[in-house]
Formats: sequence, structure tokens, C-alpha cells
Amino acid sequence: PWTERSAHDRLVTRAMDPLAGAESPRLRVNQRYVQNTIEQLWLFVPGLLMLAVQARDGASMRAVVACTIVWVLARWTFWIGYHLGSRFRSAGLVGMVQSIVVLLYCIWRFGYLWLGWPGAVALIAPFVAAALFIVGMLRWDRWTAQRED
Repeated sequence: PWTERSAHDRLVTRAMDPLAGAESPRLRVNQRYVQNTIEQLWLFVPGLLMLAVQARDGASMRAVVACTIVWVLARWTFWIGYHLGSRFRSAGLVGMVQSIVVLLYCIWRFGYLWLGWPGAVALIAPFVAAALFIVGMLRWDRWTAQRED
């Protein structure tokens, strides 16, 4: 519905020309929401597909359905929160966290089934190292910004 709403807003306003800078705040929020959803799909879809492939039977496929429902509800919550104000977007964080957890679980499980604990650690270690590096860089940026003030 939000992509249709964005298209409709563009069609019936001066925002038809994307270079005119005539987008309403609502249209800008919807555009950013769609862009963020596309970015989130890069985490959600691979994890969901891996979870579906690793499902042993129909009962374990319930996890795939449950993850999809939670992710969609989290995206709606993010969209509503974004319209209420930028600080309310964090309610949609559940979907991103779920996507990362599912992706890491599936990678860990693949590595474990492949080579046991060494395989699981070998596949998860680069992600943990990258996350620690990013957190360290964010802290470094914050520390240097405080020193400049």
C-alpha cells in the first residue's frame, strides 16, 4: 500500500518531477521507508531461504512462516512509527534483529553440519569480527568528536 500511495502522490502533485524538490513530508517518509525495506530484504531473504532449506519437515517450516509474519509486522510498525516521528522508528528494529539472528543461526548451523564446531566458528567469526570493528569505529568517531568539542 505504501508504494501505491507514493506513486499516487507523485502522479497528482508537482512531485511528478523528481528533480523539482516538491515532495511532501509524507511522500519523503514513504520513499525512505521503501528504500529501507529494500535494504532490509538483503538480510531477511537469504536468512529465510536458508531457514526453509534447513527445515526437516512441515512442522519446522512453521519457523519460516513465523519469521515472515514477525518481519512484516515489524515493517508496518516501522512505517507507522516513521510517520509519527523519527524516534518511533525503533519499534521496527525487531524485524532487523530477527533477520540477523536467523541469518547467523543458519550460517552457524550450516558450518556445524559441515565441519562441526570448527566449521561453525569459522563461518561466524568473520561476522563477529566485522561487527566488533564497526562498533569500535563508531566509538572512535564519537570519542574524536568529543575531543574536538
